[in-house]
Amino acid sequence: MKVVIMAGGKGTRIATVAADIPKPMIKICGKPILEHQIENLKVCGLTDIILVIGHLGEVIQEYFGDGAKWGVNIEYFVEEHPLGTAGALFMMPQLTDDFLLLCGDVIIDVNFNRFIAFHKAHKAWASLISHPNGHPYDSSLLVTEIMSPKEVGGMPEDTHRVIRWMNKEDERLYYKNRVNAGVEIISPELLKETMKNFTPRHPENPNKIDLDRDVLKPNIKSGKIYAYDTPEYVKDMGTPDRFHEAETDMLKGLVYARNLKNKQKAIFLDRDGTINKLAGFVTNPEQFELIQDVTDAIKLINKSGYLAIVVTNQPVIARGDCTFEELQTIHDKMETELGKKGAFVDAIYVCPHHTLAIVVTNQPVIARGDCTFEELQTIHDKMETELGKKGAFVDAIYVCPHHTDKGFEGERPEYKCDCNCRKPKPGLFLQAAKDFNINLSQSYMIGDSDSDIEAGQNAGVQKSLKIGTSEGKTLLDLVNLVLSY
Repeated sequence: MKVVIMAGGKGTRIATVAADIPKPMIKICGKPILEHQIENLKVCGLTDIILVIGHLGEVIQEYFGDGAKWGVNIEYFVEEHPLGTAGALFMMPQLTDDFLLLCGDVIIDVNFNRFIAFHKAHKAWASLISHPNGHPYDSSLLVTEIMSPKEVGGMPEDTHRVIRWMNKEDERLYYKNRVNAGVEIISPELLKETMKNFTPRHPENPNKIDLDRDVLKPNIKSGKIYAYDTPEYVKDMGTPDRFHEAETDMLKGLVYARNLKNKQKAIFLDRDGTINKLAGFVTNPEQFELIQDVTDAIKLINKSGYLAIVVTNQPVIARGDCTFEELQTIHDKMETELGKKGAFVDAIYVCPHHTLAIVVTNQPVIARGDCTFEELQTIHDKMETELGKKGAFVDAIYVCPHHTDKGFEGERPEYKCDCNCRKPKPGLFLQAAKDFNINLSQSYMIGDSDSDIEAGQNAGVQKSLKIGTSEGKTLLDLVNLVLSY
């Protein structure tokens, strides 16, 4: 696949770093930005390169020549007059097949072969690298098509097909932090389609064409523009601050480490109570509020060698309290609020299913005659009422009313038996597993007695945990422990 690199920018915003050389020739860690790009391309086997040059282009030609020194073949297209970010593409007859397009002022280390495979699999006219960044509020954002679940219990499917392009000046309330990174694979078919309805926006220079506004955005309606999400390192050198950030990241080894050919590290984050304040079930964006200092914590992850990935259980879907679309809006608000303060998460993984909270309890008070079923029900009603006040609930309550001891006044002889449901026997667990199709080997038991622990073991749960031990002093401690496995 051929590679076209737009290397003709003047770099007026970064003139304080280097004013007398083309922006792609600004050195970072001892090498021009453009050289870093060429080395990355060479590693991926992409050696047929066209450099589009203009302002001080002779500096680039003198440095790179024909590219033989780097094991690549370099051709040059010289813009006598500025042609915008895409005008030159329409003047290159050699672009007969899909090609990779880069901006020469971008620090990038990407597994391009993976990107190319994505493009081919989707038979796209254009595939755009997209990623989250710390300033989405002034970036172009891509919105993709989400298909509804295809089966009961399924998840919505992101087709990666771009359906909306939001420029920074467009009005937007909440949005997913999916930024157009300025790296594309383009098919000649897209260029042909563009020219069918193209109206020059610059009559004095009709060959000046903007890639985003004249080529990509108008062709979204074709359904053949796709977003390739990746956490790999792509950062433009548009300002001195971003230049110094990229230089620091390169010195720390983060630029290379983020390439997906390398094993990644991640810090997984829960959502409710970790990122946002815990206030019962969050079912609309107005209920979502970031915890103080969360953005500072996530920014530290962003600057480290770790990915920041949210993994969250959202039973509000299974409960019918919230739709997938409403949940997406809640997450859009989260990403918007984080982005305002320079933080971002690399991905969000949601479990929409409802994990059952089931009470299994021995209640010999029935057999002893100390309590009727009606009174026991009232006790359980109070328990559920008090839990509900704090936003919690149990899905089912299984009771063993039997007791083998005899001789109590008012006892119920019909419940005096050697049953299979009184803990530590596993009957209640087995009944719950039957009712709710539970995989006991993937379940846990938390209780406060040895009988509870033994019952869980007899039922075949993965692990039984006892409150008040070194593993955890409270139920909350042990729940956190289970969720950490």
